Amino acid sequence: MTLLSAATLTLLAVAVACAVPPTPSPSLPDGPHLSADGVALRRLLQQVERLEPARIAIKAARARSAVAHCGTVRSRPSDFSMELLLAGLECDDGEEVPDGISVLRERADLVLSVPRLDGGHFVAEARIAPDGRVDAILQVPIADSGPWSLLVPASGKPGPALLGTRDALVHVRTRASGKLNIANLVSPGSQADQLFGLRNSLFAGALLDGRIELALYPPHNGHVIPPAALALGVTLAPAAREAMSAYVDHIEAAWTVHRSPLRIGDSAGLCLTDLNTAPDLAPCYVATDDALILGWNAASLELALSDPPSESSGGASDRGGSLRVQLDRLPAADAVLAESWGSEAGTPVSGYPWKSLAARSKATKDGVEISITLEAAPKSSGAGGAP
Repeated sequence: MTLLSAATLTLLAVAVACAVPPTPSPSLPDGPHLSADGVALRRLLQQVERLEPARIAIKAARARSAVAHCGTVRSRPSDFSMELLLAGLECDDGEEVPDGISVLRERADLVLSVPRLDGGHFVAEARIAPDGRVDAILQVPIADSGPWSLLVPASGKPGPALLGTRDALVHVRTRASGKLNIANLVSPGSQADQLFGLRNSLFAGALLDGRIELALYPPHNGHVIPPAALALGVTLAPAAREAMSAYVDHIEAAWTVHRSPLRIGDSAGLCLTDLNTAPDLAPCYVATDDALILGWNAASLELALSDPPSESSGGASDRGGSLRVQLDRLPAADAVLAESWGSEAGTPVSGYPWKSLAARSKATKDGVEISITLEAAPKSSGAGGAP
């Protein structure tokens, strides 16, 4: 399976099946527990079956067959994994449902609870419409520090979008609630520190204002990695430019690379060629008055900055964070990657049961609340069967 197929299926699995409540609840089970309306669950499984030839499609078909006549379905695997969850689906035999699950089921077609090692539970609530559309509200408690804290959006405005989205496959935009101190997340002397200098002052919280924007674009013929661009908001543009210059000096000292000046519009920067550490990697950056914009290569930045961001990608008035995945564009992108990778790519997914995935997040007192919508794609003639 191609890179995009694998990454997207993982994202879809999380979107339809995983979430976390804001506080621990003693009324939720001690182990993984799924409870769902039988018709709604079969509707969801039928959508997943359309992800052929991915293995998840085969597992979904088996699971739908196993609960074909159930009014209510449950699964209580000994440990949580998608495989164990699907394999454990069975008709609910009328045993008393835990209070926490029962309350959540009053407002949702599907509820999944998974206990955390440090207390509390991962919980998913979802409604599945007759056409396969999925709407979910996810509440995710996240610690105040560590890598996951970067996912907690600030309550204020993230500022206007910087990257073009007209042709984007994936677009993510947020402003972290705390200082975006990437350097603190890297251990001194680690490989990331030694090889790429990620503890450089450029990545310290004093220079980054928390704004993060990421865009992934369709791959070019003959290339094995989709173009990608990352924008990081900065507090002081002159200091950020100086830190970037020092960072490039560090990379040149560690690797045999060459600088190539780059200018896109009014923004100037450079590219580093001959950094043979990943396919198509020739990292570039340009600096604006309030951001550093980095690209996998020059083509990535040209795609990201050739068109102004669309209104749908968010404006200065938006709050929280957003994610959009254009699932209907992925089959064509996967086909290009499959041809570029050759036999190593495997067989990509030929079509997705959902047209797009849209998510918005906002901070809560215990973490993040995420609203997710999977918009159903039209079904091809003769596809599927009765739920």
